[in-house]
Amino acid sequence: MTDQLNLFDASAKLVTDAAKEAELPAPQQPDQAEKAVAAPPFETDSAAPPALPPPASGPADDIPSPADYAARRYLEYAMSVVTGRALPSVADGQKPVQRRILYAMHRMGLYKSPRHVKSARVVGDVIGKYHPHGDSSVYEAMVRMAQDWSLRYPIVDGQGNFGSRDGDNAAAMRYTEARLTPIAELLLAELDEGTVDWKPNYDGANDEPVLLPARLPFCLLNGASGIAVGMATEIPAHNLREVANVAVNLIKDPNFSEEEVLALIPGPDYPGGAQIISTAEEIAAIYRGGRGSMRVRAKWKIENLARGQWRLVITELPPGVSTNTVMSEIEACSNPVAKDKAGKRCSRRNNSTSRRHFCRQFPNAACATNRARNTPSGWSLNQLLRVKARTIWCACCSLTPALKPMLQLT
Repeated sequence: MTDQLNLFDASAKLVTDAAKEAELPAPQQPDQAEKAVAAPPFETDSAAPPALPPPASGPADDIPSPADYAARRYLEYAMSVVTGRALPSVADGQKPVQRRILYAMHRMGLYKSPRHVKSARVVGDVIGKYHPHGDSSVYEAMVRMAQDWSLRYPIVDGQGNFGSRDGDNAAAMRYTEARLTPIAELLLAELDEGTVDWKPNYDGANDEPVLLPARLPFCLLNGASGIAVGMATEIPAHNLREVANVAVNLIKDPNFSEEEVLALIPGPDYPGGAQIISTAEEIAAIYRGGRGSMRVRAKWKIENLARGQWRLVITELPPGVSTNTVMSEIEACSNPVAKDKAGKRCSRRNNSTSRRHFCRQFPNAACATNRARNTPSGWSLNQLLRVKARTIWCACCSLTPALKPMLQLT
């Protein structure tokens, strides 16, 4: 133990280092000329800084600036959102999730099936083969495709509670059932005839169509609504006969003018009906420019009742207007909380809308009393129409391109 070196002894460590240096051979001394040539520049003067590399002649062409790089990456992300989720395609008028729902239901044979199947089965097939996202997003898209107040021509025939115009949510997918409507054949009939391109799904196990072989531009028939990165669209719905007539004329005569197109399609055709009160010049300017707003109001009539009473019957409402909101505002207008004790202006109001056909049958929407025989008083009618104008008028921003190029793409 005494022969071992004490590692904590500083003097012993110094002696050991000196002995190792003595055992090493002495380095050879080169000549002064060779030493001057071999020595690097920084060894000649220890205080001098090292030499800098030569400056570049200019920025490299393949390296973008930070601003260009950020703009390019943001544009790629925006385009992926536009083409992959938010906005529909002009060719078939469907978003990717809608296209996958229709294709999955087509493969399940639901376009000719006389019976409905559970919505959960359709949603499971879609997310398992084509759309690897949450089931709620797929089911909500399918519910909207079955609502006749959201689409002018529903593509999915739903059975069960699929919501209401007043904002009521649909029942869970395990309770509702669905199948394709006959008009879906315009989208899927020629799918297996080599009319469209195909691409592999997310895992490569199956193929899905890039587009659907639509015979008519469904982007105009049912409209579209979506918000993407830096852009949005709100395309109104149009009448099937009018759009088909324009498509036939464009096929026969490629030089069909825009004025002739606007003569055949005077304006949108909303799912709930209603009345467009914008002028023809304003509508034509929206179609030519691609954006604008249309003023839409409800259709109504006055019915005379016994003992000098009358009632205001609202038969059609514009899109996006809730019946409960209209009824509550009519109640607030006709029965205000006044200090002068003027009394009630509206004797009775009744919402008799049907759960399924409320857009077409809206009787007994609002009833009001009158003070002068069977003629509506000026105060009462003006107040009710003011509520109708403020509540029911809506602005629909239309980013639809010109009708002629859209029809030619189909």
